[in-house]
This record gives sequence, structure tokens and C-alpha cells, in this order.
Amino acid sequence: MHLQAARDLQRAKFVLFLSVALFAPNCGHASVPETVAQALKRYGIEVNEAALVKAMSDPRKEVRGLAAAELADMKVINALPEILRAAESEQDGLTQVNIAAAATWLGSDQGLSLLKGICADGSKPGYVRASAARSVFREQDHTCFRPLVDMIDLGTDTEGRIEAIDLLAQVRPKTDEEEKTALRLALDALHDPEVMVRLQACEAIRWIGDPKAIAPLQQALEHEQEKVVRERIGLVLKLLRENGRQPLE
Repeated sequence: MHLQAARDLQRAKFVLFLSVALFAPNCGHASVPETVAQALKRYGIEVNEAALVKAMSDPRKEVRGLAAAELADMKVINALPEILRAAESEQDGLTQVNIAAAATWLGSDQGLSLLKGICADGSKPGYVRASAARSVFREQDHTCFRPLVDMIDLGTDTEGRIEAIDLLAQVRPKTDEEEKTALRLALDALHDPEVMVRLQACEAIRWIGDPKAIAPLQQALEHEQEKVVRERIGLVLKLLRENGRQPLE
């Protein structure tokens, strides 16, 4: 596996783990996050092919997603049909994304198509659609770019807007038109009624690093009432003025 592919897989697994860890029991104050295999054992699931395939029918959604991830990590190609069946039948949105993403780690075009369908489905929560798009972008596929733009413009749920603004700013490489669109959405979000969306807009603008954002940021600063947002806008302005067009990592 190429180094970048290995990094992408590790990041994908970490994102999946975060999405299920929110629902996991309190595990104390360990300084190192547990692995997927450790999480499965905590749920009483043995880490072998037969047990993991069976676990994809477990009543606990956390277990279903973790089992698919571990099968993919173990490169159990024989389990791909079971993973795809589990993804197709899954009723929980984020778990469905996690299982379909695991299928793509095994090279499944069907899993990728399922993820594209989720991010384009306007009936699903925005945060679920954004999660699916993240996995699609990881495959260097920009099919989900336009659905996320439309989702933000239509004003979906707060968490979905936050995730989508973040994704569209960071996805690489972008066309010139995509870059302009991502910046436009971030600048518009500076005026969102939700504080967390405005903060994410600042982060997106910082990431894009385009000095054309300086004037709109200055205008937003003049009207912003929340101290935390004002501070963030000020920081981004400072960075843009100092760094010019270079992305600010």
C-alpha cells in the first residue's frame, strides 16, 4: 500500500471510530484512544472473521459499524458481500455510512455508489450526508461537491452545515470554480444565525487562505456581537494579511 493510501485508511478508520465513540460507554480517562479491535472486545465481540460477520447483525449500531471496519482492516475480501448487504439494509444513517465506507476500503464500487447516493439524498440529515461525502472525497471523487453546496444553500441542520462548510474548504484538489464556491459559502456563513456555524466559516476561510476574503471579514467583524467569533475573525484577518495566498495550515 502506498504511503498516502495508508494514511487515508488510518484517517478513515479514525473518523469512523469517532462517529461511534460518541455512543460508547464511559471507558475512563485513557490517554490513548482504543483501537477498533479493542472497542469490539469491550462490547464482547471476538475479533475473527466469523464473529465479525455475525456482529454486523448485532442490535447495537456501534458494534455493526465497528465490525465492518475491522473486517476491512483485516482485508477479509470474502466478507465484502456481507458488508454490502449490511450497508444496504442498515437503518441508522451514520452506521450505514460507516459500513459502506468499510466496503470502499476493500475496493468496492458498490460501496462508493451507496455513499454517493446518501450524500445526494435530501431526505437524510445533513450531518449524515456530509459524513458520506467525506468518504467519497477520500476516494478523490468530487461527485458530492454539488450536493453539499445545495445542502448549505438550502439551510440544512446546523451540524450538517458545519460539516459541509469544513469539507468543501478542505477537499483537495479543487477546480477554480469549486474554490470560488467554497469561499462564497464560507463568507455567506459568517452571517449565519448560529455561532458555531460562524466559527466554522472562519476556519474554512483560514484554510482556503484567499486574501479576497479580507474585506468581507472586516465587514463581518464590524457587525459581529459574539466575542469568541470576533476574536476568531481577527485572528483569520491577521493570518491572511501576513500569509497572502498560501494555505494556512
